[in-house]
Amino acid sequence: MHIRTWTVSYPTKSALAAGLFFVLGTGGVAKCAPQFAQFRSDAQRSGRVAYSVAASPTIAWTYAIGIASSATAVIDEHGTTYFGANDRQFYSVESNGAQQWSTCDTRAFISATAAIADDGTVYFANQGGNLYAMNPDGSCKWALSASMGGAGISGAPLLGRDGTIYIGDGLGWVRAVSADGNTLWSIRTGGAVSRSLASSPDGSVIYAPSNDGRLYAIGSDGSLIWRSDVINPGNNCAIAEDGTVYVGSTSGVFYAFNPDGSVRWTRMQMGAITTAPAIGSDGSIYFGGYDGYLRALDSFGNQKWSYRSSSTVYSSPTLDASGTILFGTSEGKLVALEANTGSLSWTRALGSAIHTSPTIGSDGSIYVMASGGNLVKLSGATVAQSPEPGAMLCLISGLVGMVVGVRRRRS
Repeated sequence: MHIRTWTVSYPTKSALAAGLFFVLGTGGVAKCAPQFAQFRSDAQRSGRVAYSVAASPTIAWTYAIGIASSATAVIDEHGTTYFGANDRQFYSVESNGAQQWSTCDTRAFISATAAIADDGTVYFANQGGNLYAMNPDGSCKWALSASMGGAGISGAPLLGRDGTIYIGDGLGWVRAVSADGNTLWSIRTGGAVSRSLASSPDGSVIYAPSNDGRLYAIGSDGSLIWRSDVINPGNNCAIAEDGTVYVGSTSGVFYAFNPDGSVRWTRMQMGAITTAPAIGSDGSIYFGGYDGYLRALDSFGNQKWSYRSSSTVYSSPTLDASGTILFGTSEGKLVALEANTGSLSWTRALGSAIHTSPTIGSDGSIYVMASGGNLVKLSGATVAQSPEPGAMLCLISGLVGMVVGVRRRRS
């Protein structure tokens, strides 16, 4: 048994005062950020979250849609999850497992993970080549034919730091769309862009794995910065805080690229690399392969450990704030490992294969989309989290908003 302790820190009085001044001075309530905004948690696709998983989690509920979904659930600030499925519907499910709403038929499969902007707008794309912007109440803000030529979109929308949405399609186009639904630019790669895009830490470069076997670095203005030699990327890439680009290939080579496109190092693995990498705060990289292993490398490419699963790992690992790695298996088990050593912490049987990436909410709850269309929530004893200043201001804002609302009603 591994026992962890956490120290809960609180803002100073001056910070609280500043937050109250901000909220009252603006006459409104600040918008809180989503708990898990987009595929792999952030624009860099790091797979790392700022929360710790709950202790000894058990299944809280299962929401069954009765049809397969390959999308990872994203989570808004209230704990509501959003995802699409092969029935061509897009779903909103509350934190208690009750359906909040679903869209009408979008006329094409929804295989890509959605994304949630800070203002609550939910973006998702479908295999018909359309990009949708939805309000949190389920009403549609706008819909755009985001594919050049109607090709399907299977990679998750990427939300840039300035609110720009980036998307790739089956004909190889990468497109930038403004928050109000206008196309800003488009550029074509040499093959289908069926994987998710990723962003540099400062948002100035967008990385696109293409089915022509190359990785493309595209400026946020739509200019081509560089493209790699043929490396046959097997999934999306992940970008470290220093700008290093990590990506695994179908030939079993794991690559680390410098921001200028030069190769920093490579490591050969046994068989194709089948998941996106996750990046720890210490620079460690975690990924799964066709040979059934989940591996950990340090930032120099040296192997730290490997964990043998029962079959090929398709579930991209998610790393929590306290050093727990989560991933699913084809036998339907959710696995938790200690990130430093690779030792097994616990497993949970969910009943059907897990090929999607687990997501984590701010209370430590875990959400997993299993095959057959079952969204499973696991919860446990709430772990004390160290609140970030922004999160505390959201709490302050909410309390102030309630007080202001009561005063207005009384008047």
